[in-house]
Amino acid sequence: IIHKNIGNCYFQMEKYNLAEECYRKVLEKDSSNNEVMLLIGNTYANRGQDDDALEWYSKIEFEKIDDPIVLYNIGTNFYKISKFEEALKYYKRAVEIQDDFLDGLYQLGLAHLTLGNNQEAIDVFEDYLEHDPDSEKASQVRGFVEFLKKKIKDSK
Repeated sequence: IIHKNIGNCYFQMEKYNLAEECYRKVLEKDSSNNEVMLLIGNTYANRGQDDDALEWYSKIEFEKIDDPIVLYNIGTNFYKISKFEEALKYYKRAVEIQDDFLDGLYQLGLAHLTLGNNQEAIDVFEDYLEHDPDSEKASQVRGFVEFLKKKIKDSK
């Protein structure tokens, strides 16, 4: 535990290499520690090394991640490198855990949109609007819904 705590201190000071060293010491004793694998992934993500971050995130037992923000962040890292199917999986789980997680709903809708899953994107964006009908982002989401409905109608 002490190595993890020291690693967290280094992480807060943005000394990601030193944080990673401490986290790896924890893994030497407990090689299946999902939390520490996530923390190592975060050190890479904060250094802009998305591929390395995703390699670590992929080692985490997906079913054991129950924090929607963690799922969202992992999904966003996949989205940034155009792995939209993987991103979709993480966003979907994030909003299953917290159905009013607006950022998760928005990104889930975008992932569906990017993959050409137009009806699914509409469904997610409409869910977003149920939770947040009046914000600036809501008007953008309404625009997506109108565009997609027209696209579906025109393709028939």
